[in-house]
Amino acid sequence: GEPYDAFRGRLMFPIPDSRGGIIAFGGRGLTPDAKPKYLNSGDTPLFHKSRVLYRYKAAREALGHGEGGGLIVCEGYMDAIALTEAGFGQAVAPLGTALTEEQISLLWRAGPEPVLCFDGDRAGLGAAYRAVDRALPHVEPGRSLFFVLLPDGMDPDDLIRERGPMAMGEALDGRIALSELLWLRERDAEPLDTPERQAGLEARLMQAAAQIKHPGVKAAYERDLRARMKDHFWQIRQAKRQSSFTKGKPGGRGQGGASPYGGSPSTGPQTGGKQSPGVLLLMQAIASPAILSGMEETLIAADFRNVMSNRLRDLLVDFLIENRELTFDAVLELLAREGHEREVSQIDMTQVSRINVDDPAYRSWKAAIEVFIPVDTAPSADDEVRRLKLKRRLVAEKRKAYEERVLVDQQEKAMGKANIGDFWKQFEEKNPWFKPDGSSN
Repeated sequence: GEPYDAFRGRLMFPIPDSRGGIIAFGGRGLTPDAKPKYLNSGDTPLFHKSRVLYRYKAAREALGHGEGGGLIVCEGYMDAIALTEAGFGQAVAPLGTALTEEQISLLWRAGPEPVLCFDGDRAGLGAAYRAVDRALPHVEPGRSLFFVLLPDGMDPDDLIRERGPMAMGEALDGRIALSELLWLRERDAEPLDTPERQAGLEARLMQAAAQIKHPGVKAAYERDLRARMKDHFWQIRQAKRQSSFTKGKPGGRGQGGASPYGGSPSTGPQTGGKQSPGVLLLMQAIASPAILSGMEETLIAADFRNVMSNRLRDLLVDFLIENRELTFDAVLELLAREGHEREVSQIDMTQVSRINVDDPAYRSWKAAIEVFIPVDTAPSADDEVRRLKLKRRLVAEKRKAYEERVLVDQQEKAMGKANIGDFWKQFEEKNPWFKPDGSSN
């Protein structure tokens, strides 16, 4: 028969290899009903579409010139070209197929954290989920993925043409980590309103984490996912409590008295409307206990000008002094028992996220707490009481160490062991505050 033009009615794109040599061609359909949308040359000894990325060489060069920390992956040739023309020269695209493990390896050769950009529709979300599953076994320190799901079902070409390059930049700035997308996928897979469904979520997440080959990253994923579950289940319980109030459940028993840690209950708790800033700042601390280290005195001095906020502050200080585990459930259960049940039910946990002391957000949080310290705060008799409270744990530790030394001294006399001096040497190294004569600092 007559030769058949396999690429007729298509816009042609030369496909170079990683060194820039042309090894194949791709054709994109010019009509909406073109099937398939993308058509490539057949596989040859030089070309396998599952192992090649469009614009890979040019994108790596752009990345090397300082245009970001990882390649940007979009779904098609036109998107890659549109991104490049908009100033995102590190854009690449697979050849009309789902992203493969070989292509993900190519991305990591260029940079540690490539960004996968998908249409914000059901198909785009499905493609993102498949990329999660393919990448998950191979993540390790210095190798991960980030994801961008574009709004309103747009692709990058649409977004740039309709809203401009700045909108594309904002979308890229809002990228989410692989672990976040994994969590969102499993969390939204089914309602989580029963213990069985919650157990199902845990099973799915742990099964996903088990795919990770790197033991350190696997353990980190398990910790992160369990923490997310704990917080989310707490939010579910809070939503149920809040719902019970809307059905006429009685509120608290009163507002409580003056704070034992300073401050004044001037106006009473806020009910409804915007959440108290003090409550949100302190809930942030419960979500991120590490940021409270060394903040006891600051919390004691702060006056949040709100009964609920000041009582929450007092509880946080108590937990810190007594070295108790700080959890949402423990703190809020105590607040509810004291008559703040209604206010507890109104806390909006969607405004609370984890931070650590290395985050810029930590400095903002600390500065916001310090805003609530009254300018005219002066030393008083209460200050001595507060300092004693802060030292309570240290005193208890010294007492325990002293009792241990007395006990060992008795054992030394009883057993008469010659090597007991080595024990004392180790003991005093671990307890430098303790003097050889039995006194303490």
